[in-house]
Amino acid sequence: MAEGADGRIIQDLVTAIVAAYIGGLIAQRLRQPVILGYFLGGFAMNVIPIHFVDSHNVEIFAELGVALLMFAVGIEISPREIRSFGRSGLLVGFVQVALTVALGVAIAPMMGMSLRQGILIGALLALTSTVVTIRVLLARSETGAPHGRFAVGVCVAQDIAMVPMVALLPILTSASVEDPLPTLGSAFVSGAMLVAAVYLVGLKVAPWLLDRAAFMRSHELFLLGSVSFALGVAALSQFAGFSLAFGAFLAGLGLATSGYRAQIIGEVRTLRDLFASLFFVSLGLLLQPYVVVTRADALVTLLAATLLGKGAIVVAAGALLGQRARMLVPAALVLATMGEFSFVLARLGIASGALSSEDFDLIVATALISILIAPFLPRLADPLITLGERIPLLRTSFTQPVEIHGDTEGLRNHTVICGYGRVARELASALAARRFTYVVVELNPEIVATLRARGVPVAYGDAANPVVMEHLRLERARLLAVLIPDGVTAELICQHARSLHPRLDIVARAVDERVVNRLRAIPVSEVVQPEFEAGIEVINHALRRYGVVGPELAQATMGRRAAFYRRVTSEEEGD
Repeated sequence: MAEGADGRIIQDLVTAIVAAYIGGLIAQRLRQPVILGYFLGGFAMNVIPIHFVDSHNVEIFAELGVALLMFAVGIEISPREIRSFGRSGLLVGFVQVALTVALGVAIAPMMGMSLRQGILIGALLALTSTVVTIRVLLARSETGAPHGRFAVGVCVAQDIAMVPMVALLPILTSASVEDPLPTLGSAFVSGAMLVAAVYLVGLKVAPWLLDRAAFMRSHELFLLGSVSFALGVAALSQFAGFSLAFGAFLAGLGLATSGYRAQIIGEVRTLRDLFASLFFVSLGLLLQPYVVVTRADALVTLLAATLLGKGAIVVAAGALLGQRARMLVPAALVLATMGEFSFVLARLGIASGALSSEDFDLIVATALISILIAPFLPRLADPLITLGERIPLLRTSFTQPVEIHGDTEGLRNHTVICGYGRVARELASALAARRFTYVVVELNPEIVATLRARGVPVAYGDAANPVVMEHLRLERARLLAVLIPDGVTAELICQHARSLHPRLDIVARAVDERVVNRLRAIPVSEVVQPEFEAGIEVINHALRRYGVVGPELAQATMGRRAAFYRRVTSEEEGD
C-alpha cells in the first residue's frame, strides 16, 4: 500500500472514479441521468461506516471538473447558436431567472433564512439542468417541437445569466461583507478588466498558439494548449478575487468564435467528463441524510418552489411576452428541475459563508428529487391544457388559434404539409416547380410570416388540433405529408386524419425506429425514417463504386429497406 499524503491522494482518486463508474452504470441501467449515478456513488461511500476516502482530496479534483465544465459551457455558447434558439426563449429565460430570484427572497423567511441567503436560494432555483431537459425531450422525440426549442432557449439564457451569478453572488451573499456596494464596484472594475484581457487574448494570442499546435498535427499539444488557456484564465480569475469557475467560463467564451472551437470541444470533452464526475461524487460525500428528515418542512418548500413556482413563472413570463399557454405548459414542465450548475453556486455559497452545510444538503436533496421525477412531469401537460381550456379566464390562451392565409375554399387535389423544416421545404419546392397546389400548417410565427410574404397558403396553428385541420379541406386533398420532428404529435395528426378520411394518402416522417411501427399501425400509407433513408443513399453510392448497378443495385437497396422495416416491426411486437 502506498504511504504518505501522495499515496493517499492517488487512492482517493481511484476510489472516487470507481464509485462514479459503478454508480453511472446503475443509473444508465435504470434510464436515469449518469450524474445521478455519480452522486449516488459518492453517497454510498458516505453512508457506509468505512472511511473510504478523504473528501478534501476528491474536492481538489472536483474543482478541476467544475472549471472544465464551465469552460465547455462558455465555448459552446456562440452568438450564432444563441440566435438559432430565437428571441422568445432567451427573453423568457432572463425574465424567469429574475423572477425566480425574487421567489427565493420571498420564501427565505419561511425556512429561517436571511435576505442574502434568499437571493442565493433564488439563483439556485432559477437554473435548470440542460442535460436532463434535453434527455427528457429526446426520450419523447420533442427536441424539434416548438416547446422543445423554446425550453432549450430558456436553458441557454440561464447559462448566460449564470456568469454574473458566479461573479457577484459570493460578494452579495457573503456574511463577512457588511456593505456590498463598494465591494461590488471594485469587483465590477476588476471583472471588466479581466473580461477585456481574456477577450483580447482569446481573439489574438490563443488562436496563434493553437495554430502552432495544429500545424505540428499534435493532438497532445493541442489539448495541452486548450487546457492551459482554460486553467490559466481560471487561475487569473481566482487571483483577481473571482472564482475558478468564472474564469474558466470566460476562457471558453473567449474561444467561442475561434476557428478551432469544434476541435477544442472534442479534445476537452473527455477530461471534462472525467473530472466533472468527481465533482458529483464529492457532492454525495458531503450529503448528510438526516437533514432531509430534520428539515422536512424546508425541503417541501424548496420542492414546491422548484416544481410549482418555477413552472408558474415560466408560463407567466412567456404569456407576458406574447407566448400562448398551450405551448408554455409543456415547456415549463420539462424546465421544472434544478441543474448541475445549482451545485456549483451552492458550493460557492458554502465558501462565502452564505450557506451552512445543512442548507447545502437541502439544496442537493431538492435537486436530486426534481431530477428523479423529471421524466414523468411532461405527462401532466395534456391534463393541464385541458383544465386550462375549461377555465373561462384562461380559455383564450389555452385554445389553439387558427389563422389561415390564402384561399382554402377552392383547394382540391392539394397536398397538406404539416411542419416546414428541411424535409418539408424540399417537398414544397418540388411541388411548386410543377405548379402543384399545397398548403402548409406551421406553429412557428416567424416561418408563417415568411411564407405569407411569399404568398404561400399557410395555416398558423397546431396540426394536431382537429379544428385547424378542418379548415384545410382534407376530404378533397390528394396527400397529407406529416413532416414534423415531434413523434408524438405526428402520431396524433395521422390518427385523427385516418379516422376521418380512411382513403386519404398519408406519408409521415418517423423520428426514430420506435415511431415507425406505431405510424404503420394507424395505418399510414408510407413511413419514412430519415436516418435510414440517408443510409440507403450512402449504400447506393458505395455499391456503384464497386460496379454494382441496374437491377442488382435496386434489389440490394430494396432488400435492405424491407429488412429494416420488418426488423423494426418484429422488435416492437417483441417489446
